[in-house]
Amino acid sequence: MHSRGAAVDLTIVDKNGNELDMGTPYDFFGVEAHHTYTKHGAKVNENRKLLKSLMEAAGFNSIRTEWWHYSMNGGEYLDLSSRMWKCN
Repeated sequence: MHSRGAAVDLTIVDKNGNELDMGTPYDFFGVEAHHTYTKHGAKVNENRKLLKSLMEAAGFNSIRTEWWHYSMNGGEYLDLSSRMWKCN
């Protein structure tokens, strides 16, 4: 879905550009990155809940194992583009 433009990996930053603590780095694939993992502490759990609620309100779905990954509803059905992009 990433190659179709229907998925995004992201986090939230504060007004100074500092990433909010999500408990694990992006692309950490241990159980600590799962949405169902709640042993990080209250602030991390709140930050993850905020990200998830904002993304779901905008029409994106999460996956259980990656707090940073969100997919557009129906995006799995989008066709791949054959457009050639100019690179400099």
